[in-house]
Amino acid sequence: MLISVVSIPPAAGGPRPEPSPGPPPPLLPKPGKDNQKLQKLLRKAARKKMSGVTATPPGAFRTSLSPPSPAKVSGYS
Repeated sequence: MLISVVSIPPAAGGPRPEPSPGPPPPLLPKPGKDNQKLQKLLRKAARKKMSGVTATPPGAFRTSLSPPSPAKVSGYS
């Protein structure tokens, strides 16, 4: 019985991901009830968004659409 041993250099064994230099990036805190400061900032940002949005008058929406066809309007009476 003949057993042969072949040594393979590390680079020839396939691409290996090299570890990035330095420590991994820190994990961000998850938004939850524990994180009161983040919740406060999120609420403040939501209020800013709501105050910046102006509501369109009801008639303005209808004028942006095409006029209804007479056949469709008469079907509802």
